[in-house]
Parts: sequence; structure tokens; C-alpha cells
Amino acid sequence: MGRGLGGRSTEPRRFQGGAFGREHAERGDFVRDQPRHVIRPDQDTVVQPDLCVICDKTKIDSKGCLGSPDWVIEILSRGNSKKEMQLKYQLYQESGVKEYWLVYPGEKAVHQFVLNEETEKYQLLNMYSGEDIAAPQLLPDCQIDLREVFENDSE
Repeated sequence: MGRGLGGRSTEPRRFQGGAFGREHAERGDFVRDQPRHVIRPDQDTVVQPDLCVICDKTKIDSKGCLGSPDWVIEILSRGNSKKEMQLKYQLYQESGVKEYWLVYPGEKAVHQFVLNEETEKYQLLNMYSGEDIAAPQLLPDCQIDLREVFENDSE
């Protein structure tokens, strides 16, 4: 039996992070307003990250992503439990998600983890503050101005 998120709703929710989603939606390249199911290859466990990037179009079907996305972004809120976030961290790591960001709106911070191909474990690559320009390792030309991301953190 697969691991789940114990009673937590799996309904997709509108983006919680203000400019973070708007910036990418305006570019039209990363964020779409639709359910984001991430299905592990064994198909026992399904989770919904807040945002994800899937570079291999063959992984996408009408139900979401079959397999692992390349980049997952989780935006923490008061509703996220430590256990839930630890479970997702482990699932994404075991599933081979290449890059994983944790966004802390209250602290105006982003932690960037990348998967070490040799050890198959996440390594903390950067700890960005609200004044930084963040860039995913997978898409280095994608520059994200965190001042814009966090400027309206009440949204």
C-alpha cells in the first residue's frame, strides 16, 4: 500500500503565492490553472505540489503527470504539517524529482534543493531571501525576482 497524506484534501487549490504564480503565468511557460497530480511510477501514491514543471511532454496525460516532474515548488502555509512536508520531501527525492523548492512566504525565503545524481539525495543548493534573484538549476535562464514574489504576500 502506498503512502498518502492522511485525510488531507487532494483538491487542487488556487495559487497561494501572489507574484510567484503570476510571473510565470504571464510568461505562459510554467503555470497552468489545472490539477497537478504527480503519480509515482508504482502509481500507489499521488500528491499535488503547489507548482511543478514537467519537461517531458510524454509524461503528461489527462490525469496529470505519470512519473515525476522535473521541478516541484511547495509554498508553505499554516495548514502544512511538518509530517506532511517531510513525507513530500521523501517522496519527491525517492521519485527522482530533480529540483525541489520550499517557499516560506512568512519569512520571505526560498530553499532550493537539487537531487545529487550519484547519491540520489537532495542537497541544499541555495537559501534565497526576499531580496534575491532566484534561478532553478534546471532552467538557469529563468530568473525570478523574489522582491516581486513577496511584495504582495497577503494574496
